[in-house]
Amino acid sequence: MWSSVAGKMIETVWPGISELRTTAFRTGQYAGMPAPKFGPTLERTFKGQAGRGKSKGQERSLTLQFPEWCRVTITRELTGKERSFVGPKVYWVEAYAKWADTDVPNEMWSNRPVGQLEKCAEAGALRRAFPEEIGNALTAEEMEGQHTLDGAFESGQCRQRCGHAVGNNEVVAESGAFLEC
Repeated sequence: MWSSVAGKMIETVWPGISELRTTAFRTGQYAGMPAPKFGPTLERTFKGQAGRGKSKGQERSLTLQFPEWCRVTITRELTGKERSFVGPKVYWVEAYAKWADTDVPNEMWSNRPVGQLEKCAEAGALRRAFPEEIGNALTAEEMEGQHTLDGAFESGQCRQRCGHAVGNNEVVAESGAFLEC
């Protein structure tokens, strides 16, 4: 993850989607997930020149097809009845990880635009279906290519943790861990 304060990539640890799936399954109430729903396929050309890091000065151009959005529904058994929890509509352009400091998708999102978006949508749906067990835990797939705002935390600005706005796909973090609002 890029640290704007350190001016370099820093190591952070985030659970993968498998951890959220395992947590839900261990409740004994996870009843499955029907096929995800996808929006229309879009095509876009991304171009950029890296301005920092090991890739500084390198240029990339990529034309990619990707689903506009994905939504996942999780089924959970509560009080003997199956209940559906519809996850958020996750838009590809808001979720994809970028190469260096450009708008060009990184290698994983370039090679797996559908699969990566589905993982992010599934994580959101699992958080809705199992809020007490999973809470607001973000996954590595969701955090890949995002930026920290080390040292720039102000109370009430942690969108990913508690729903407050941060903006520009940046996350308030200190040493990779979320601060409390």
